[in-house]
Amino acid sequence: MNITPTISKMPPAEKTLNYSRLREEGLKYIEELGSDFWTDYNEHDPGITILELLCYAITDLGYRTNMPVQDLLASREQNEANLRKQFFTAKEMLTTEPVSELDLRKLLIDIDGVKNAWLFKSKQTLFFDKKENRIVGAKPLPNHAFTAFDLNGLYHIKIELDEEPIAKNCDEDTTITEEETNALQEKINEVISRVRQRFHQHRPLGEDLIDVSIVEEQEIRFCMDIQLETNADANQVYPQVLYLLSRYLSPAVRQYSLKEMIGAQKANGTSYTMDEIFNGPVLDHGFFKDEELYNAGLRETIYGSDIINLLMDIPGIRSIHHFRMNYCADPKSGSNEWILPVSPGKKPGLCYCKSSINFYKDVIPVKASRQPAVEQWIARLQAERAASLSVTYDDYQYSEGTWRNLDAYTSITKNLPQCYGVGDAGLSPSVPFSQTIKALQLKGFLLFFDQVLANYIAQLNQLKHLFQIKESPIDAIETGTYFFNKISDVKDIELLIDGYATMDEAGGLLAGLVNQYDNVTDRKNRLLDHLLSRFAENFTEYVLQMYSLEGENAAEKLVTSKALLLKEYPGISAKRATAYDYFNSTEDNGNTVAVWDTINVAGMEHRLSRLLGIEDYSRRGLSENSEEGMFLIEHILLRPDIHLLQEQDGLFEPQNFIAVCSGSDCDECEADAYSFRITVILPAGAERFKNEDFRNYIEKTIRLETPAHIYPRICWWSKESLAAFEPVYKNWLELKQAGEDVTPEGLAVLQQLIQLLNERKSIYPPGILSDCDNPVDNPVILDQTNLGNLKT
Repeated sequence: MNITPTISKMPPAEKTLNYSRLREEGLKYIEELGSDFWTDYNEHDPGITILELLCYAITDLGYRTNMPVQDLLASREQNEANLRKQFFTAKEMLTTEPVSELDLRKLLIDIDGVKNAWLFKSKQTLFFDKKENRIVGAKPLPNHAFTAFDLNGLYHIKIELDEEPIAKNCDEDTTITEEETNALQEKINEVISRVRQRFHQHRPLGEDLIDVSIVEEQEIRFCMDIQLETNADANQVYPQVLYLLSRYLSPAVRQYSLKEMIGAQKANGTSYTMDEIFNGPVLDHGFFKDEELYNAGLRETIYGSDIINLLMDIPGIRSIHHFRMNYCADPKSGSNEWILPVSPGKKPGLCYCKSSINFYKDVIPVKASRQPAVEQWIARLQAERAASLSVTYDDYQYSEGTWRNLDAYTSITKNLPQCYGVGDAGLSPSVPFSQTIKALQLKGFLLFFDQVLANYIAQLNQLKHLFQIKESPIDAIETGTYFFNKISDVKDIELLIDGYATMDEAGGLLAGLVNQYDNVTDRKNRLLDHLLSRFAENFTEYVLQMYSLEGENAAEKLVTSKALLLKEYPGISAKRATAYDYFNSTEDNGNTVAVWDTINVAGMEHRLSRLLGIEDYSRRGLSENSEEGMFLIEHILLRPDIHLLQEQDGLFEPQNFIAVCSGSDCDECEADAYSFRITVILPAGAERFKNEDFRNYIEKTIRLETPAHIYPRICWWSKESLAAFEPVYKNWLELKQAGEDVTPEGLAVLQQLIQLLNERKSIYPPGILSDCDNPVDNPVILDQTNLGNLKT
């Protein structure tokens, strides 16, 4: 059906595009303001002509303003690259570091050589001696009451290798040689190493990895008689039966391209939204469907009814009789018709060589060769594997706009009739000089309108820089928030504007006029508040704290703090629950992973630093110059190695364990001081941290930003305590990264670190008794003020 484009007879919805409406509004103002001396409102009147011209100019501005957003953001050169600076992409903003078992499995299965992966809780038991009120590594004496508890957050990972399926011949010897065994073991070690590296690069806060191993396969054999339809081909049905049996025992985990995910539908018939597609960590080899990952868990039980239902969906199968299943390695244990349990921690596999699958049409047996069926089945598995390995994790591409030359401006003087004498032609040389002066006066009057309109267009053209997020220049000192254009191509304009040649330069006439109205710091703060609100970030309470501390001087610092948070937001948002990498000494690209003087810190530290205006969030010494910063210590990493304690006879030594209660810093005693517990240490002597209200705000922020399942202990340490702590902590970090923390030397350093954490106490600014006549900065408040011990 052809649709002929037409011009609508309806007036434009936008007032700025409705010329008639603008002219009508203008006439109302003229009548109100000039009715005493202006009685002619007809079209021939020069005032009406100027009004109509200005109305037309405003419709031009309205047209430009209502252009598509992508056109407003477009650039004449490097349009695609500049567009990428305007917004964070879906890959940057919608993804997150792993926060669930499913996320961790995605990361691990994405590794080359891993077909599937599963996480299991690793058991490590400690004991709380109720009589001694402390943790020990073994059961206390019989006359001591105790509570046993298992540490949480420790994992054992089992992986399935991604090997190309091969259609072996069941009648041939498949014993592998010693060389093949060694090659396989080398491959296993390499894949396990990559799994460890990947886990620690993305390790969740308060969690740790104990071991990685290859999942053991438990093969299952099946016996059944299949009744076929009259026109069914047994040689076509057989490979489909093998395929469905293998996929039931070990469900497929495929990775899809972005195009496939956009076109796919969920089980309920709905399409995937963009945030569902990009949910989870950034991968290398495409996207997972969450429901497929859920279904690809290790089966604990095999149900014959499920298998029969699957097989009955194969075209050509009429019915299934005499269904049996059993363990391939133990056929004497008896047959199981409906339910067959799988050994814990093992993956069921199809034992097709010992399976017996027979086909019938009525009572007549139908021959179907096993080996061709096996080869077709394996070929299908190989094709699926190749398709999964070929995809990549692509980013969503935004549509580019068309550059419209938004700031191009033509003076309204060029559109008045020639008789006005304000255009390029000017007046005839024969007219009196007084007429020339009047024409210049009119031109000067119209230049006010010209400048306002030109500045509007300049502001519109600069929106792409004001709202630019990546590499944003907004926090630069020289960047303003109001913009202007210099009027050009107006005849004799130099006679009307003193200093016209330099009026648009820094310190020129236009800059001086605009700067009178451009409260740069205030407008930048409001603009950054808008941009941050897109990500549900609120700086209101921090702003109030900063103004309370520094008054009006805080405004510029707030711009810097907000801009830093905005520029680094993808990492700050995605990694907020991620721990630091203590395992890897080098990154995938070969760069060194440091543990001191480094930004290799927990994502929570990075985020807290930006929310609290701490510019340097690296792990470094804080004691010398009373710098702002923090140390975040995960208690799970301070757990002692039980085997080492047994060798050292240290299972009952208190210096090997974190104290359950540490004096006044602990209100309630819980047996487990390791699982999902962190300690945040801050320098009490930093200038802003001496303010009690700001301290309270910091503590509140830490508790709000800590993941809900983790309990933070917050400590304010003196310069002396930090000076004692930092070399011990640095030494322990280096031993931890080198894998030497489970040595006698590592245990000795751990004991020093635990002693400092157990014994060092928080210090507070001294409270001062105050009255209404003589208020002080830190008054004593009932039930809120600590006895101060901070030396100032």
